[in-house]
Amino acid sequence: MSGMEHHPGDALRRADRARLQDLLVAYYRDLGWWVERAVGDAGFDDAAWVLKRDRDVLLLDCRHWGGTQRPQDAVSCLVRDLERVGATGGILVDRRPFTRADHEAANRHGHVRLIDTHDLDGMLGELPEQRG
Repeated sequence: MSGMEHHPGDALRRADRARLQDLLVAYYRDLGWWVERAVGDAGFDDAAWVLKRDRDVLLLDCRHWGGTQRPQDAVSCLVRDLERVGATGGILVDRRPFTRADHEAANRHGHVRLIDTHDLDGMLGELPEQRG
């Protein structure tokens, strides 16, 4: 074996935010969700998506992917954003594992799902390495 050991999910961990979002948009569309970019006065950048299906409206937030640090109040910020867009639930995605406090905050607010790279490996499968 070469000097660098390969682990499942390595390509996903190195994927930039745009690639991750493309994969998640395709994943949720395949599950029957209507997916559109979140816009409006909520102050979203290009890292938030609204997912709609039947009466459910979810806010998919990838803004911390690739960043150096996730704010301690990331779940609370997502919950505030849910209210702004009229979402019934939210999904917060980050490559770093979520803390016990993050999980407790998500459970307190309900209808918030936290997804890290371990979860994404199961959702998206192993990705081929990007070239270029």
